[in-house]
Parts: sequence; structure tokens; C-alpha cells
Amino acid sequence: MNISERLSKYKHEIILIIILLLAASLRLYNYSGWSLSNDELSALNRIRYDNLKDVVKFGVMKYDTHPAGVQIFLYYWTKTFGDSEASVRLPFVIAGILSILFIYLITAKWFNKTAGLFTALALSFLQYPILYSQLARPYSFGLLFSLLTVWFWTMIFFNKTRRKPWMYVGFVFSVTLALYTHYFSSLFVFIVSITGLLFLKKDNWKPYIVSGIAILVLYIPHCKVVMYQYAYGFENVSWLGAPGKDWLIDYISYCFNDSAFLLILMGLIFIGSIIAGYKQLKFSKFFILSFLWFQLPFLIGYYYSVTKTPVLQNSVLLFSFPFLVVFLFSFIPEKLNVKVIILFFVLAASGVFSTSLEKKFYSTQHFGEFKGLAEKIIEWDKKYGYDKITRTINIHAPYYIDYYLNRQHEKVAFVKYNFSEQEDLVELISIVNQRTTPYFLYAYSNVENTLEIYEIIREKYPRIREQKKYFGSSVILFEKDSTCKRTSLFSTFNDFERHCNYWESNKSLFDSSVFLSGGKSYKIDSVTMYSATFAIKNSELKPADSCLVSISVNGFLTKNATAELVLSVEKKGREKENEWYSSALHKYIKEHGKWGKVYLTKYLKGDLSPEDIIKVYVWNTGKNNVYIDDFKIDFYNP
Repeated sequence: MNISERLSKYKHEIILIIILLLAASLRLYNYSGWSLSNDELSALNRIRYDNLKDVVKFGVMKYDTHPAGVQIFLYYWTKTFGDSEASVRLPFVIAGILSILFIYLITAKWFNKTAGLFTALALSFLQYPILYSQLARPYSFGLLFSLLTVWFWTMIFFNKTRRKPWMYVGFVFSVTLALYTHYFSSLFVFIVSITGLLFLKKDNWKPYIVSGIAILVLYIPHCKVVMYQYAYGFENVSWLGAPGKDWLIDYISYCFNDSAFLLILMGLIFIGSIIAGYKQLKFSKFFILSFLWFQLPFLIGYYYSVTKTPVLQNSVLLFSFPFLVVFLFSFIPEKLNVKVIILFFVLAASGVFSTSLEKKFYSTQHFGEFKGLAEKIIEWDKKYGYDKITRTINIHAPYYIDYYLNRQHEKVAFVKYNFSEQEDLVELISIVNQRTTPYFLYAYSNVENTLEIYEIIREKYPRIREQKKYFGSSVILFEKDSTCKRTSLFSTFNDFERHCNYWESNKSLFDSSVFLSGGKSYKIDSVTMYSATFAIKNSELKPADSCLVSISVNGFLTKNATAELVLSVEKKGREKENEWYSSALHKYIKEHGKWGKVYLTKYLKGDLSPEDIIKVYVWNTGKNNVYIDDFKIDFYNP
């Protein structure tokens, strides 16, 4: 057999190797160059125990909502190969590459080799599977184990040669590994396993049932983890919002790079392959299986998210997503003629272009930044002087920033690491008031960042000396500067010593027995629900259609008093869209009988109309005596 004949005979295999090289290139490129994500650092933080028992007890059961498999793997992997970005992510990249091979094998077995090549090609260049192949999280492993499960399942039920014991052994371990990796990969392999019951015959039902029993036995050690997480842990995903009716449409668009061009091209290939081969079309069970195996995890996840706890997000459907692609290319004819080869390379070029250039995958930040924050903090320490900066940061755990600071052999002290509760803002006020350094640094990543933090800092450090923004992250260096004045769209200050425009107040509630400045305050007693109220039409502020509102008031609470500083927006003709925000005085002011300052800052965005009315007041929720003084409100251009 000459070279030409060999190339012709093994053309599918040669193209598959090219696809695998493409997949490897797209996944290995800069895979360790970008910052570890919040979830990756969380995983590394939760394996820093002295023994495996504590890793499972504290690193999985108590502080995680995933199965234990990946945490156990990382525990041993990092002990052997270290915890650098390159080391930690490499096994997941390799799993992502192997997934391309197995989706080809599955599609080729179900339909034909050419359909397998198109399916493998699409999964090699789409940014969705690339991104989750580069993350040291359960997704890449879960995808590989899910596809391995389908491959062994296919060999058991649809292999033309005699079934071998290794097929059942492979099926058992693939399912078990998927169960230990992610709960949605568990759901997927459960659906696959149940589907197998439809194809039981006299020669396979016994070993298949035995395989199921073996899987249950192997999973028994993990049952304690599942029961604990179900009872206590799944509340940790409550930050997810319930999916809307159009969630699936948005998801499919995301899967194909949110690219109209790529979606149209995929659609044309799907429709064109049906039209071109309609005479030879033979609908098989695999058409139905590929569609159902993609749809069922979504439908179950959607139902659970709407009726119980929101769990549906893009990442959890990665395990079933390949079968949508399998379905799209299942009508491709096997004959690899010139037209098909041209179409193949058009798709390849379009996909690589879309991911690399259209979506700028390799220059886009996909998760909150930690590496960049650490580098910028070190840079500013050297530039302005370590002892001249007070450093604060808002992250979930100190390890997340220390990971990168320690890698650069820098010891950096932060006076505070987290601002997740309103009580933390009270502590921040104390920190700012006590510091004498000329600079104050604040950074955050992957947290809900409250605007009040900036207003508290800028009371004493009004100038922003430097700032660096990242995706979902930022680091700001504030500076003391008595000459720095912020320009507002509108400002009002009410110390209850004189009449102020736009304020509605009851003068009989002005009180001279307790006050902060001047000679009067405003008293809210047991029969008074609301304080003096500021009210203004949006048209008088003259912003565009949005503004930043910064509010502060000083309060004095008597025993058992509770009150809320309130900002409301009454939208004329759109009452259902009214907005209401509050900040609790009793959470800022910890000592009864002493004055304390309360902050509320909100960004009113997008749809303010001239007739909308903005109101600010204090609501006496506890119906006990509350005194307020020095009420300040500023409106800024956002």
C-alpha cells in the first residue's frame, strides 16, 4: 500500500489528529497565565488540612456544595506536583482534550466518522468547553467521565463483537467517577444508566444489573457527604437567581460564542445536511437519545431551580452539551468528498476566528482577578512606601490574595479582609478615623461591593490617586487632600438650624436637648414614623437618566431604638417599578446614647424620567426615641 492509499484509507484518523492538536493548542495556550479564579482559590484553600479526613469534613462537607472527588484529587496532586497555576490546571486541560477524542468515538459509533469529525471540531474551538477545560474545577473531569460513561455504555449495548468484561468494568468506574465529581454529571450518568434498561437483553441484563450494584457499593462511602450537603450545604448556592423563561435560548447562544455568524453557520450545516441527504436518511434511536440527553438535565435543573433552590447555570450543563452538538451534526453523510472537506475547513476557520478574534477569548477576563490585584498592591507599596499605605481588601478569604503575594515572596498586611456585613462598615468607619497614613488602599474581587465603602473612605481620603479595574475586581488608592472637592449635580445639607429647600419637616420635632452640632436635632418619637423628608423631582437634578446618590446622617438612638435610613424612587405612571433602599441605623450605631454616622449610597440607573420623585428620610421602625442631625445628600454624575 503506497502513501496515497494509506492517506485515503486513514483520512478520518488523520483529520482527527489535526482536531486533537487544534484542541490541545486552544486549551494549552496561556492556560496558566491568567489569575486563578475565586472558585479555584477556594478549592485550594479547602485542601490546606493535615489529613484527608479533615479535607472531606471541612473542605467538602462544611464549605462546599460539590462531591468530594476533585478536592481529594487536588489534595494528593498538589502534595506531589505543587500548587502553581500550571500544575493545578494541567490535569483539567488534559481531561478537556481527551473529551474531544471520546465525543468523536461516540458520534462515529452512533452515526459515522464524518459526523464524529464535525462534532469533535466544534467542541475543540467553542469557547464554552475551552474555558471550563482550563479551570481547576469539576467541570472538565465531569465532562470526560460523562463521555467515558456513554462510550462504555455504547460498547455494552451496541458493539457488534462479543461483549468483554472490561466494558462493564470501564462503565462501572466511569459512572462512579462522574458521581464523585459533580452532581450534574451524576444526574447525566444516571439518565444514561436508566436509558440502558430499555436495551436489556438475555445476554446483557445480568452483568448490567451487577454493574449497577457495584456502582452503588462504590458510592456508599460518599453517601454521608451527600446527606450532609443536602441538609446544610446547598443553601450556599442561594446567590443564584431563578432562571427565566428564555434561559435556554440565552444558554444556547452562549454555547456558540454568542456569535450570530457562528449560529447561522451551524444552522445552515444542520439544515443543509438534512436536505442533501434526505433520500438516505434513516432515523435511529441515537437521534432521539442525543436530543433527550441534552434536554433532560436542563429540564430537571430548571424545574428544581424554579420550585426549590436555583442551581441552573451555564457550567452545570457542560456534561450534556456535547449531545446537542452530536444532534446538530448527526445528519452529516459519511462520504468525505471535496465539498464536505471544504465545509469542514470553513467551519474550523470560522470557529477559531470567532473564539480568538471575535470573542477575544485570550485577552478577555472571564472571572474576578487576584493576580493583578496582588501585582498592583506590591507596585504601589514600592512606589508610595509600604508604611504610608493603609490596606483593606474585600474578598471571601485572606488566602485568595495571599496565594499571589506569597508567590512573589511579599508579606503584605491588610487591616481588614472582608466587608460582607453592614457591621463591617461600622468597623471601616473606625479604621478610617484612626489611620494617619497619607494613603488608603481598598481592593475587592468576586464579592458584592457596596458603594458605601467608597463614601466612608472618601470622608477622610477624598482623592483617588490611582485605580486599576479588572473584570469583577478593582484596586483603588485613596489619598488625603484637603483641596480635593467632588463636583455634584445637586447637594443639600440639613442641620435643622434653618429652613432648607426640598425638605418637608415638622418644626415641633426640632429638639435642643440632644444635638450633634449647632443647637438642634430632629427628634422622632414613639408616635412619629418618619423624620423630616427630602423630596425632589428628577427634572430639578438635571442628570441624564441615572445618577449616584450618596447619603449620610448622624443618629442618636435611645435604648431598644431601631430605625432605617431610606432612599425611595417614586416612578410616575410606573408604580410597579418603584425603588426602595435602606440602611439600618441600629447596625451602624452600636452604643445607645452616643452619636454615630450612617451611610447609604446607591446608583440609580437606566430609566429615570423627569417626573420621578426621589425621597430620602429616616423611618422609625422601633417606635422609640431617635435623634438625627447633619443630614447630607449628594447627587453625582455616575
